[in-house]
Amino acid sequence: MTSRFPTPEEFASFPPPNYVDPVNQLPLAMAVLIPMTVLIIGFISCRFYCRTVLVDTLGWDDWAMLVAAVMSVGSNIMLIISMLPEYQMGYHLWDIHPSRLFGTMKSAQMGLSSQLLFTAITTFMKVAILLTYMRIFPSKLDKWFCRLMIFYTVSFNTACFFITLFQCSPVSTYWEIFKYIKTAKCLNIKAIYYFHSAQNTFSDFIIFLWPARNLLNVQVSLRQRVTLTSMFSLGVIVCIAGVVRLYYTHLYLVSFDVFWYGATTSIIMGVESGVGVVCGCLPGCKPLMNKLFPRVFSNTSQSSSRRRPSTNFLSGKLSSSSAGSSEQGSYRMQPLHPRPDNRCSRTLEKRSQPDVGKQLPVPPQPSHQGLRPPSRTTFTSRRQAEAYRELQGNGSDSSIEIFLLQRN
Repeated sequence: MTSRFPTPEEFASFPPPNYVDPVNQLPLAMAVLIPMTVLIIGFISCRFYCRTVLVDTLGWDDWAMLVAAVMSVGSNIMLIISMLPEYQMGYHLWDIHPSRLFGTMKSAQMGLSSQLLFTAITTFMKVAILLTYMRIFPSKLDKWFCRLMIFYTVSFNTACFFITLFQCSPVSTYWEIFKYIKTAKCLNIKAIYYFHSAQNTFSDFIIFLWPARNLLNVQVSLRQRVTLTSMFSLGVIVCIAGVVRLYYTHLYLVSFDVFWYGATTSIIMGVESGVGVVCGCLPGCKPLMNKLFPRVFSNTSQSSSRRRPSTNFLSGKLSSSSAGSSEQGSYRMQPLHPRPDNRCSRTLEKRSQPDVGKQLPVPPQPSHQGLRPPSRTTFTSRRQAEAYRELQGNGSDSSIEIFLLQRN
């Protein structure tokens, strides 16, 4: 529980104890851990809804993340309970009655349980994230990286789990440390905690920053690149929380006020594990985000189809279809009427002018047998030409080039 006992000089410097209404960290723990618990439940539910209803691709990474989420919720609830007045985690040492200090400390039992749970949470969380990477990034280098980091994470965290559990002999010495402070047989607690915190923070940086190399090379639109970068950049919060936790772990190890600094460290552990679960669930929640926020998370071809037509209507359709989906097929442009040069236009204007002085013969009456309604192709071409003129706003100028999209 602690690496040292207060000296007589430190005992003399204690302020007067407050056993009635002491300062504690329960309000801070509730303000941080309750919203974090709600986020964990919301995002893991969203992930399983997308994987079972919208996509139907449930995998091992989903089950590993579910185990991490359940343990994270349980750890947060236990941390809040340990800070109640009955257990007094998060209190200053001088505000705890000596009868509690030199007895069996329930808060110390919960503290050890939270440390073991944190080790298990980070293991399942990182394994789930690495399995998700193997889904998203199928290259050989990514797969080898994920396999190596899974082996590293499982092996080191398993070793840290059992070293933390059996750091004292017998194990009950951990929550009765003040009773056996002079006769306790424990390992080097400082080395254990420093090693565990440092290797966990190191693996956080490697795992959460690994997708950056793929996001820089992926061929997507700017909006999709920003969305994906923002989604994966939330893992930086986990790395920052790991660095802060390492600092408060140092304060916890060098100070005799272990209940106060131990509570702060536990709150940061809850934030680190909770944000890690949320970040791991974000890629699985993207199908639901596409439905709820299509302008933000959908691809560019879907969003461009909702725009109003402009003067580059046909050329825009051509570019989107050539880049695009297999449902629309391929298209080609053909001019309906070739543009005549200046000499031909002047000749046509002269021929189109009627000769006023010349008597034109009366045309014969057409036979009804030779009449037939215009074909469907001609009617469709006229409708397309009229629609294009309406988009262009140029009246009925016959010299305009009309481009039609014809399916190959």
